[in-house]
Amino acid sequence: MLTPNTMNLRMPAATTSRRTGGLHTVAPPPRPPPASAITCTRAKGAVMEPHIGGLMYDGSINEPWCGGTNLVKKAVPTHLGQHRPFKYGSSKALMEEIRKGTVDKMGTNKEGHDCNFPLWMDMQEDALIKLGLDTMFLMPNSNWTEEECIFSNYELKWVHYKGWVEQLKAGVIKGNSLMGPIQLPVCGYDLQNLEWSGAFILASLTDQFHLEILQTCGINASGPEIMCTIVRKKMNVMRTIQRDYTNKLRKLHISQVSGEHVPTLNNKIKECCTVICRLENAPKDLSIIVLMCFLNATVQIFAQEIHRLYIQLETDVIQMTWLDVLEKTDTYYSLFSSFWTPTAIKPISTNDGFANLTKAQCTMVNKLITKIKAGGTITNGTLTQGKISCWDCGKNDVKKGHPGCATPGTNKFRPMQKPKATTAAPAVNTAMTTTNTRPVRVTPACANGHMHVNAQMHAHMHR
Repeated sequence: MLTPNTMNLRMPAATTSRRTGGLHTVAPPPRPPPASAITCTRAKGAVMEPHIGGLMYDGSINEPWCGGTNLVKKAVPTHLGQHRPFKYGSSKALMEEIRKGTVDKMGTNKEGHDCNFPLWMDMQEDALIKLGLDTMFLMPNSNWTEEECIFSNYELKWVHYKGWVEQLKAGVIKGNSLMGPIQLPVCGYDLQNLEWSGAFILASLTDQFHLEILQTCGINASGPEIMCTIVRKKMNVMRTIQRDYTNKLRKLHISQVSGEHVPTLNNKIKECCTVICRLENAPKDLSIIVLMCFLNATVQIFAQEIHRLYIQLETDVIQMTWLDVLEKTDTYYSLFSSFWTPTAIKPISTNDGFANLTKAQCTMVNKLITKIKAGGTITNGTLTQGKISCWDCGKNDVKKGHPGCATPGTNKFRPMQKPKATTAAPAVNTAMTTTNTRPVRVTPACANGHMHVNAQMHAHMHR
């Protein structure tokens, strides 16, 4: 199932045409490399080695594995999913893992899915590497010195990948040989991985988006063709995401990071710039935008170097990329780490949370001062509030004579009210009381009835 012989895959031989004596003849296929280079003999036949990958001897057979870059061949696999086992149970488990796709499914632009496209692309790349399917997406240049990949450059289209996929199906032409371009034999594992990578990507889509891609590409489309179609349909969304991440980058500043920790800020900047640079229309002054995140740092010697670098970039913005800027800031942080002061380690926060906390504490202190002034006392750190009320109207927390008292001067609610002091009544006697006019006799009956008048007035009443 997993080898070309068991998958029933047809491997067309690469042929060339020539004209001899006016007749069109087909030349024989190119001579294959020595058997020791691509095969490994075992008891029941030969196992073909993938052109990218190798063979692992497990004690009884040589098991093939796939994956990795086309430029440098690795000696051993780095992930379990890169193996292509012969046993049916192991092969079935690998196929089931491929048919699951990623957990987060990408949907159409009209669907209200929550999956972030750049994050989904990162998950796809990571999963394809672990499954040994990443080689199909690594497209080498004509000299085989560099590779391009759609996961790092969203501007790559199917017209760029089409020639590379056709080479994988007909035989890869390697151009860095001393003898000139060499066409390698068709590798059955390349054909297999082209199909499996497409199945994995389709399994990572929602049902509606899956159907839409199949209608566009067809059921026999390879993994690179399917991925290019998905990116093309998501380009409008990516433009919006690029603008959002650019705005997010402009808002980043070293004062927002605890302790002005430069490596932490660099990680946040790298996350934004990676998404921004996946499209061609990234800001030309991206390196200056990145450098502005470090301006006005607390550590003076670090801030001086940043300002000097900023002036250089303002003169010539293309002399340094955003990656170069981050490398410079890391270097400065390592050199000047001994100058990081306590203030720089824990800068004073100026956010709304700190301001609200300060305001709440001031309000609480003011309330305590008011209560102490109103008669409260503090004993062992605890405030004991004195009882205050108006003696006239009984209103709490106000004193007698406060504005708006309903019954001023009545003393109806005076605590522990004492009786009013009154003058003693004059002694009653039956003696003759003389006035300036004539004598008046004060009788007991008269005294009881006229106690509220003095003697002089009483004499006047009895004239």
